[in-house]
Amino acid sequence: MGNDKPPQLQDGKDYLRWKREVEIWVLGTSAAASKQAALCVLSIKDEKARDFATRLSHTELKKAEGLKYLLEEMDKFYKEDSTQCIFLAIEELEKFRRGKLTMTEYIAEFHRKVNQINELLPVPPATGGEAPPVNPIPGRNGHS
Repeated sequence: MGNDKPPQLQDGKDYLRWKREVEIWVLGTSAAASKQAALCVLSIKDEKARDFATRLSHTELKKAEGLKYLLEEMDKFYKEDSTQCIFLAIEELEKFRRGKLTMTEYIAEFHRKVNQINELLPVPPATGGEAPPVNPIPGRNGHS
C-alpha cells in the first residue's frame, strides 16, 4: 500500500496513542503479518520499552499473530507504570494554557487532554466496565 513503516513510540506516556496508530497501520500496510511485530519493535524509540520488547520471544514475534503477542506484552509492561502515566497526564492538563490558540483550538485540545486522562483511569469493578469520567468543568453533570 505504500508506507510500510509503523508509527514510532517516542515516549512511554504516548503508548496508548501509539497502540491505536499501530492498529490503524495494520489496516493499510502491505507488510506480511509475520513481519509486523518485528517492524513495530524496531519503531520503538523509548529506551525502556524497546529493551523490554527486544527481550520478548522471537519465536512468538515472527508468527502471524506476533503483533497481537507484542501488544499484549506491551500492555502488561505499561500497566505497571499506569499510575505514573495518570499523574503525568493530570499534570500536563494542569499546566495547559491557551497561549496563541484560538478558543476553538483551546477547547478541542483541552477535551483531548481530559479524554486522555479518562482512558488511563482504572475501571472500578462496580461500574460495569466504565470508569467514572473526569469532569473538570464545575456545574456539568450535576456537579458544582
